[in-house]
Amino acid sequence: MTDFLFFIGLLLIFFVLFFGNYAAFAWMILRWVKKPVKRKSKGKVTMVQPKISVGERIKCCIPVWQAVEVRKAMYGSSGVFAPIAIVALVFMIANCIISWFIPINAMVMFAAHILFYIGFLASWIMYGIITADCARLYDFGKLTIVLNFLLPHLFCFYIKNNVPHIMLDMRKEKTFEQSSDTVIKSKHSK
Repeated sequence: MTDFLFFIGLLLIFFVLFFGNYAAFAWMILRWVKKPVKRKSKGKVTMVQPKISVGERIKCCIPVWQAVEVRKAMYGSSGVFAPIAIVALVFMIANCIISWFIPINAMVMFAAHILFYIGFLASWIMYGIITADCARLYDFGKLTIVLNFLLPHLFCFYIKNNVPHIMLDMRKEKTFEQSSDTVIKSKHSK
């Protein structure tokens, strides 16, 4: 019994670390997609990123659904990824319940394992597409895009660490200045 509990504990730690890295990435994307707000401190008006709410943080911690939250933040809609995430979660959770808690015949267990692999593969591809698309939108290189497609939970840290710097640099350069009805793009000094 202690070996089983030890296994469950290690499995939980793995999943917390595995999905926790992507949750931190999702929090960062949700925060930096929002429009900056003006904050006045010591007589200076500065533009800062708003904090994300507790509800948004909780939704970004749900495995598989966190990728859908990133997609919603980037495009305003999840598209086909929300149904894919729900089906993948149902397949994986059903397999865990059948395998661990319900004594059932071998054919049903075999079908549950097949459904688990289908759900896992669908969720992995979904994570890869969404994370690689995020890397593409922020103009990362092709290697970063490929790595984020293949191993999104691991390589999303690179995007997470660099997007705030990209956004702050864009804000400092004042890439777009608005005067009356005309939008003028400033030139980079080289």
